[in-house]
Amino acid sequence: MWWITYNQWTTQMRLHMEFPSNDIAVAKLLRTTRNQIIPATLSITPNIRMYRLKVQVAGCGLSNDNVSPQIIQTAKLKIIKKIECEAIAMRLLGHREIIEERYLCTIANPYTLLSSGDSGGPLFYRNIILGINVGNYPSLNDCM
Repeated sequence: MWWITYNQWTTQMRLHMEFPSNDIAVAKLLRTTRNQIIPATLSITPNIRMYRLKVQVAGCGLSNDNVSPQIIQTAKLKIIKKIECEAIAMRLLGHREIIEERYLCTIANPYTLLSSGDSGGPLFYRNIILGINVGNYPSLNDCM
């Protein structure tokens, strides 16, 4: 498999990047597969229509026992409204935080902790990529 980062790809294609930092890679298989790999569809659904969806996140960040997994890990989450997300952040942090419209907030019970190695992983709903994981907010350090 051959791959380059999104930043490298946009430079080669002479495209303008909307954000200075991107956590996505472009991959290309070097040989033909016999329909063994079905590419995921990227969603163009507005965030407002995704609330309450039960989704899945995937990543290879450190596990609870601080080990890098050999296999990509997944977790089930629910997308919540921005106002709910801000209320939870306020309860945890003790002050108001504004979540930008371009972000989706998710929650799980029992909770799911994502780590830095999970950044760049997909957020799926029925094999459609709704978003890319950029991290936790608030972080554990923010809440202590």
